Formats: sequence, structure tokens, C-alpha cells
Amino acid sequence: SLSLLASTALAHAPLETGDVAFVGVWTDGTPLPSAFAFVALRDLHTDHTLDFTDDGWRAASGFRSGEGRVNYPIVGTVVAGTVVTMPGGAASIDVDPLGDQIFAYAGSVAPDGSLTGILLYGLAIGGPWQADATSTRTSARPPTLGGAQIALGTFPNYAYVGPRTGTRLELLTWIGDPGNWVGSNTSQPVFPAAFTVRRAPGEPCFDDVDCAVGFCAEGVCCDSTCHRGEIGHCFGCNFGPGDPRTGICQAGVCA
Repeated sequence: SLSLLASTALAHAPLETGDVAFVGVWTDGTPLPSAFAFVALRDLHTDHTLDFTDDGWRAASGFRSGEGRVNYPIVGTVVAGTVVTMPGGAASIDVDPLGDQIFAYAGSVAPDGSLTGILLYGLAIGGPWQADATSTRTSARPPTLGGAQIALGTFPNYAYVGPRTGTRLELLTWIGDPGNWVGSNTSQPVFPAAFTVRRAPGEPCFDDVDCAVGFCAEGVCCDSTCHRGEIGHCFGCNFGPGDPRTGICQAGVCA
């Protein structure tokens, strides 16, 4: 039906681990008593769900229940690179300055703490991840997160101060490096401004500036202009999802 076709056309690919990342956390002080910030590393849309919790992650899988959870309502499109500040406190989640964790996830959490969905990013303060979630201040490191996590030291307030222009994978690597963060006992370090997320070869694009390689051809980031200025050229840069040639200009079959 037309309605089914319309809904299918508006659907976007589900969120994946690393599509958002934390870039700051304040647990006390002014101007806000507590807050955290995240950056979108891909476009977020109204048909996505994005939630946060400071429940710890159990070694056996699932959240240790009893702490806070909050939803971020996505209105319209949140463009990749946007930094969002979420206030903490009673209406949100309240991170303990002596040590705590925050997780971003997409999906739903059952009363027993099991997650139907996917973990997107994790942040711990107060030292390294623990072996298990045995209190409100402890959490295991979920193995499914891979590099989409950061464990910081014992300061109550932190902000990311590293590079803000790169591909999604480059930015995840930089954000996951504690050396690119600054912490303070006495003040709230300023959360970073907007990021510029460059697309990797083979990812969709509209203009050269979208791409880390600097070329947008055939609708994807390409390793060259791929003869795009030539009339009747037989070169292509998009061979379909998962094709290793995508993003590499190669001669095709002339019509």
C-alpha cells in the first residue's frame, strides 16, 4: 500500500554501537550540579530511540537495576557532529562523584535489567571498569562495546579536549583515549563544541567536504573524482553495500 511504502521510505538504519559517544561529565559544582554531554557520530532521526542510564552492567549481562534512566527525544534530525548536553539530577541520572558509570543504549530494559536492543557507548569515572556491578558505583565493562567506551580517573568532572574533525572510527579512537580528556576537582571543564564527522570511503555523500578523502563521486566518498566531470564516462565508485570495491574508482560496463 502507499502508506506502507511511505513508512518504509522514511525508515532509517538502526543505531549501532559507537553511533554516539560521551564527551563530558560533571558530577558537582556550577553552573549545573550535574550533567553529561554526548556527540552524535551519525545522523539521528525521529525513528531512532536513544536512552541513558547510570545502572551498572553485570558480568553475567544486563543492567543492575535501581538507578536512573532518561530518554533523549529526537526531534527532526540531529546532524552528525552535534553535541548535546543532558542535565543530571532527580529528573535524569545523577552520576556519583566518587565513581560511577553512564551507558547510552537503544532499546528497552526489562524489570530484571535485561536489554532488548544494543549498547551504544559506555563511560566510567573513578578508575577502571570493575569485574561486576555489585553496587551503584561499580560496573563491568560490556564486551560488546569494544572500543566504544572510556574509563577515566578519579576527578568528579571531565571534558573531552581532543581532535573534533575526523571519520567516525577516528573520532571513536580519539574519544576513547583518556589522554584526550581533562579532569578537575574544582571546576567544570567546558564541554566541546560541535564535531565535524567526515565520511569514510564508500559511505554516502553529497559534496566533497563530506568525505575524509575529499572526493564525492557516484553518491559515495571515493578515492578520486572518478571521471565525474566527463560526459559518458564508464567509471563507478559505488558497487553496493559490503562490496570491497566501494569507494575505489574503477572502470565499469558502458551502457
